[in-house]
Amino acid sequence: MTLDRRVRPARVDDVEAMVRLQIATWRNDYQAWLGTEFCDSSFENHVRARLRGFIEAETPFRRTLVLECGGEQAGFVAYGAADRHPGEVFSMYVEPAWRRSGAGAYLFWQAWADLCARGLTPVQIAVLERNVDAQRFYLRIGASEFKREEFDLNGRTLREVVFVLSSAALDTQR
Repeated sequence: MTLDRRVRPARVDDVEAMVRLQIATWRNDYQAWLGTEFCDSSFENHVRARLRGFIEAETPFRRTLVLECGGEQAGFVAYGAADRHPGEVFSMYVEPAWRRSGAGAYLFWQAWADLCARGLTPVQIAVLERNVDAQRFYLRIGASEFKREEFDLNGRTLREVVFVLSSAALDTQR
């Protein structure tokens, strides 16, 4: 798979492709655990409203980027100013077919560079507890576990691991 990739700001007309991508990744990664009914139309509507909100509420301190690989949408990341830490990655998804190709790291580092340029570090990143691959990625780049917490989504209680990544942690990794 050649890696012809580019990152650009998300547009409202990207929302439906972003919804399909997020639903596809949830089905790929969590269907065995959550069941097929979890990603029903109410979950899809929740995802759609959340993504549309990210894009429509874009400010200098909140951004959403789309990753295109080979001319197709392959991922997205929404990030910006947050409450507990200066910055947060609110949502990041990469099409399963593009994982382990460097595409997700490329997308993340684009968002990280923007967060750093805006003085929004350290950055909080929450990952579902069962998403071990994402946890490994964030630990590998120097993030540290901050805490674990639960939240309710679509009638289910889910657990997540919250990481914090700082510029200082990255400096020690180099």
